[in-house]
Amino acid sequence: MTSPFKSMPTQQVEELENLPSWYWWFRNRIDFATQLLKKTHCLRYKWLDLGCGPGGMTAELAKSLRKNKIIATNTSIYGIEGDITLSDKLMAKGITPLAINLENSTPALPNDFDLFTAFDVLEHLQNPDTLLKHIFDASSKNAVGIITVPAMPILWSKWDREMNHYRRYTRELLIQQLTAAGFEVCQCRYIFNWAFFPALIRKVILARQKQINHEFPKSGLFLNKVFYLISHVEWVFYQFGLSFGTSVIALVSKKSFTNK
Repeated sequence: MTSPFKSMPTQQVEELENLPSWYWWFRNRIDFATQLLKKTHCLRYKWLDLGCGPGGMTAELAKSLRKNKIIATNTSIYGIEGDITLSDKLMAKGITPLAINLENSTPALPNDFDLFTAFDVLEHLQNPDTLLKHIFDASSKNAVGIITVPAMPILWSKWDREMNHYRRYTRELLIQQLTAAGFEVCQCRYIFNWAFFPALIRKVILARQKQINHEFPKSGLFLNKVFYLISHVEWVFYQFGLSFGTSVIALVSKKSFTNK
């Protein structure tokens, strides 16, 4: 997510547009979000994606959600992105662009959406509680949502500051913010457990560097496949997750459903 109404660097636009189709970090999050949403057993017709960038992740997730009958072929998709220069890219992907300042105390969100996603958005907001309450109030009575955030305060580094993060989350902090807004937290767990120790080493290395590389870490096709498979093995075998990881993912709803 970019800061409100500021243009995103060209390199970042290219990465966010192209990497979601193959890069392990995006592909795993798409798979995990799909698996969580399958538990809600309901077709969704109005989807709001907050902080969608050029729409690469949104478009790839839409393919997965349609394949798994979570959204319909005619589901309306709205993408909130502060960089208005990306509107054409979003419209080309079938996403209706909304230039809304998420830091605003009263963001003008569309009403009655029954699905929302916020992939790595809350950490960019000084006061995410206000936005979460507005999402709760504007969504339909049977709405569900997927939220991801960067995890573990111990991993805070120069990279977080460069990316305009206000915090890294614990599972408990995310649950606290979501429940305070009124949501029921159906599942919340750490992901990318295996990446925690490499990230800790990376933090030490970054502390010694004067300039920070904003690009996603390069990995060849073989390593990319390995990272993807390791993340999936963790997801399957650690059903309730471990107590650490580099991200947290949550499934929330406005009402209970039977299969959590």
